[in-house]
This record gives sequence, C-alpha cells and structure tokens, in this order.
Amino acid sequence: MVPMVLANCQRCSKKDWNIVKCNYCGKLVCNSCLKTMKHVRKRHISKLYICKSCWTALPMRKKYRHNIPVEM
Repeated sequence: MVPMVLANCQRCSKKDWNIVKCNYCGKLVCNSCLKTMKHVRKRHISKLYICKSCWTALPMRKKYRHNIPVEM
C-alpha cells in the first residue's frame, strides 16, 4: 500500500487518497478501479490486489485465483 498521499489513479486519472498497486500490471489504482483483494501468506506479499483491467485478461485472472503474484 502506498502512503496516504493525494495521487492520481493510473487507470481513470481520478485523484484519490487511497491508492493501491495492482500486483499484475503494476498500476496505481483507486478503490473504484480495484476489482478485488484477498489475503495471502505467500513469500513477502500479504495481500493480492487486481484491477478491473487485469480481471478481464483471463491469464491474469487465473494467476490471481491460484494465488500467484506476477513479479515486476
């Protein structure tokens, strides 16, 4: 999670305080562009975030469902 700073969403360009990084495309997205999030206990990642753009790409969604983060 990025510190609480007013930042632009890289998907919709809306300014928001709560910006998170998608684990699959690397974009900083706001809550309205975030599709879903789940807790995982794998390596150094405790939460997996996926944005709406990555959710429509079936290979990315398959990796999300199997708890596989994409290394960027």
